Amino acid sequence: MYNHNLTEKEVLNCSFLVEGKVPELWNAETGEITKLVEYTTKNGRTNIAIPMNSQESVFVVFKVAKNKQTKVVYEQSNNLPKPSFTLDNENNLQAEVYANGNYTAKVNHAEDWTINVSDIPNPVEIKGNWEINFRAQDFYEATIKTDELFDWRTSKVEEIKHYSGTAIYTTTFNIEKEMLQSNRQFQLNLGEVSVIAKVLVNGKDVGVSWIAPHALNVTTALKEENTLEIQVTNQWTNRLIGDEKLPNQTEYDVRRSKKGFGSEDYRGKYKKMPIGIEIINHFRRTS
Repeated sequence: MYNHNLTEKEVLNCSFLVEGKVPELWNAETGEITKLVEYTTKNGRTNIAIPMNSQESVFVVFKVAKNKQTKVVYEQSNNLPKPSFTLDNENNLQAEVYANGNYTAKVNHAEDWTINVSDIPNPVEIKGNWEINFRAQDFYEATIKTDELFDWRTSKVEEIKHYSGTAIYTTTFNIEKEMLQSNRQFQLNLGEVSVIAKVLVNGKDVGVSWIAPHALNVTTALKEENTLEIQVTNQWTNRLIGDEKLPNQTEYDVRRSKKGFGSEDYRGKYKKMPIGIEIINHFRRTS
């Protein structure tokens, strides 16, 4: 399954010509397997509402049920974000909620499961001093320190404005000990990234992000005192735009008789690739 929407999250209502089997979602990007409990079967078909982020894709795999399978019907209330109900590795029912409030679900069309959540803390913004290293192998070596992240195209330094390659952002942040509870999941939200970012927390690789939302699970890497490294890589386009301003040293008469390939924004208007990172930590609780 693939959500072709380039900007918005969507819920895809899918119907599969399968009955009597248990659906799972396999995430090829992370390797995560999600055992579903929110689906219906009727007239030889299995119907599933699958929430997917923009440009996200998953495999839907059906397996033979070895035991009686748990099914959940969520009762929406109070405009709270919908929880995610799944089974863990021991096939215990679990719910992941994203905001404080009261949640009710019907389990196996009989049992009411009520969840009262009041201890999810507010998001923590990571801000302060950043060190940005531009690499010699990408034809510009420099280290700058800043307390405010910026779009490279706004830089007064031409080598940064037209830099193409990987720049390494590093900073530190703290998490209160009381927040690091075993029933919580922590997501690092990078905000806007152009084009791709690899993230390390305390030296541990927590993933690579190239499509929105740029959020990575950092639960297993977090401590009270943390070091954050983000390796941001953009496209060669940015260097080509800078080179286009240079004098023609080829002795050829370069003319553009055709539009050429790709977006006009990156061919003739000297538009720079947007670069910037905003970082907010989001907390989730599994009950």
